[in-house]
Amino acid sequence: MENWIELIERYPEAGGKDPRPLMEASVHTLVTDIIEVADDGMSARASFITPGVIHSVLTAAGEKYCNVLWERYGADFVYEDGQWKYLHEHVCPDILTRLDYLNWAAEDYARLKDPNSQGPPPATLGSPPVTDPGPMHTPYSVLSKPQNTVPWPEPYGTLDNDNTYTSLIDK
Repeated sequence: MENWIELIERYPEAGGKDPRPLMEASVHTLVTDIIEVADDGMSARASFITPGVIHSVLTAAGEKYCNVLWERYGADFVYEDGQWKYLHEHVCPDILTRLDYLNWAAEDYARLKDPNSQGPPPATLGSPPVTDPGPMHTPYSVLSKPQNTVPWPEPYGTLDNDNTYTSLIDK
């Protein structure tokens, strides 16, 4: 809201207009979709990769920006009343960086190697203790271990705690 107020102060002609197209546009393309229907026909699991962009044509500071992103989605569906319905969606952001970087991975590595750098968040350096499951997914860093928090769905019999993208299945 603060950005919207600053934008209106700077560009009064935008007053009364829908702020969403003025402030930011997000485009997330779903690719590599794999959908697995359970043997019982009452649930399905799906995994997607979503390369995309988040772009602003006008910020309150009068600047433009564009970020590229790479996320993975894991979704659980149930079949109820003759319709497929979303049950869960697990969104795992991997990469978010500016579009105008020449080599974002090399620049990230150089930043992390800098003695003055704060380094990556502690969760990206190793596994959390067994007593604390920690985050289900941590953002990508050139120093992080590979994560498979949204694996491709395998054939399964029924939706349960062993076959879901969340651990919150009601009993």
